[in-house]
Amino acid sequence: MTNTTDEYPHSVVYAGTAQQYKRLKKIWHAITNNGLYRRLRASRLNPYHTFLSRAEAEDVKTAKELARAKNRGYILYKGTRISTELHCPVAEEFEKYGNVIRGGQDITARIPRNRDGKLDLMAEEPIVVAIVPVEGPSLVGHAAMQYKNRVVNRRSSMMDDEPLFKTYSREADYYFVYLSQLGIDPKRLEREMDKVNIRKSGKYNLFTNNCAGAVYSVFKNVGVRINLFGPDRLGLTIATPGNNPFGFGIENWCRRHGVHVHAK
Repeated sequence: MTNTTDEYPHSVVYAGTAQQYKRLKKIWHAITNNGLYRRLRASRLNPYHTFLSRAEAEDVKTAKELARAKNRGYILYKGTRISTELHCPVAEEFEKYGNVIRGGQDITARIPRNRDGKLDLMAEEPIVVAIVPVEGPSLVGHAAMQYKNRVVNRRSSMMDDEPLFKTYSREADYYFVYLSQLGIDPKRLEREMDKVNIRKSGKYNLFTNNCAGAVYSVFKNVGVRINLFGPDRLGLTIATPGNNPFGFGIENWCRRHGVHVHAK
């Protein structure tokens, strides 16, 4: 995807300079263009694929429909890991199927309802968590959060307070998490976001002062526990601060407690 900001070098989360970014990207492309990497990525040796079923169907749409009927969140289709989620409004999905499925789980109960009793993602103001994938503009992924007009976004050069969708558009995966379901007081959340933006505003460090650590700190300070912080995403496992298929990290926590919301 193309970048949507004017400050291209600063949009790369973990590369401090454009030169560093180009060098890392060159290495990354060399790895991903290697035939052995591609074979490993599509094989059962990739931890993300170990327990997935191989889908046999004429086209991917049919494969997804068949998998959804069996409550499978992901399938292997022609060697590629495919999500079975539908890209339509939750109310439309509920009307058609009687439930809303994310990651192979019925998450209907997590979605608030409006005054008419219909599923409505904005019936309650959500915490928005953005996960920029490993295969996006960053080489190790990125995590940020927003509640109303407050933003916690630890970037390589600053604490960014721009709205998340304005910054990342379709480069990110978005999750809605609802305070009422976690027992979080809105005012307390806002205070902790303000505090973290001050405490984490120092020099960026991949291990001790990174994007995921800032998001993790907010949730920890309002009483929510997340097992090991770090953004996660489909792909071969990359070490700290996350990106793993073993149930650790901010994105995996969001999958268990929130609602994956498609950018459109």
